[in-house]
Amino acid sequence: MPFDSYFTGPREDVLRENVLKPNEIMTEVFIPTPAPGTKQAWTKLKNRQVYDFAVVAVAAAFTVDGENWKDGRIVLGGVSPVPYRATVIENQIKGKSVKAGIQQAAAALRTVARPMSMNAYKIDVAQNMVERTVLN
Repeated sequence: MPFDSYFTGPREDVLRENVLKPNEIMTEVFIPTPAPGTKQAWTKLKNRQVYDFAVVAVAAAFTVDGENWKDGRIVLGGVSPVPYRATVIENQIKGKSVKAGIQQAAAALRTVARPMSMNAYKIDVAQNMVERTVLN
């Protein structure tokens, strides 16, 4: 099963977080070997060291052709009930210079984000963290 299909949100079933049925257990996770030259980074922002939950987290794994984004994934945590794959950013940056284009690509989050009343600030945080994570 692809990772993108594993998690279920509260709109599908408020009592479940994934597609596993009662009495089912995951027995194996296959993570393919990254392509040579793959860049990977992860950043997590939390309120205090004593909390495990992220305000926002960003994971990025991507390959470049010269300085241009060739292929990759960006996943956000802490902004949705389940991990959120930021395909809007991936599509925006594909084929473009990572350094010159990541800021504009990260801003594309604003076109799809639907924040709740008390967490709209997370859009700004996520946008900036995507930029920092990809560039570092």
